[in-house]
Amino acid sequence: MARHDKYTWADFLREHPDKKGMKRTSAEGKKAFEQGSKAYLKQYYAEHLARLDRAHARAVTRRDVVVAQLKASKVARKSRALQMRVGERDRAIATLSRQIECGKAAQKAGNL
Repeated sequence: MARHDKYTWADFLREHPDKKGMKRTSAEGKKAFEQGSKAYLKQYYAEHLARLDRAHARAVTRRDVVVAQLKASKVARKSRALQMRVGERDRAIATLSRQIECGKAAQKAGNL
């Protein structure tokens, strides 16, 4: 289900109890619902991007820790395992970067 489909009339009425008597299909109701929906999506995308930024920062920090361990390592087998862990961390960082880019693109495209 798309994000814009998850905001319902019941959600709108919960946030705006003063609009209880308004019909959703009326011109006023449609306009008010659209404004409420846009506000909800704007807040959602802001929170979502903030979560992704925190996760990205954590992933970079974790990768730096593993790289430091790798540089300090003298044993070949341990180095190989650490190199694999660095690769996993790099993959996670790339995935989070793509998610952040897609989120920003959706936010700019007006999918609010």
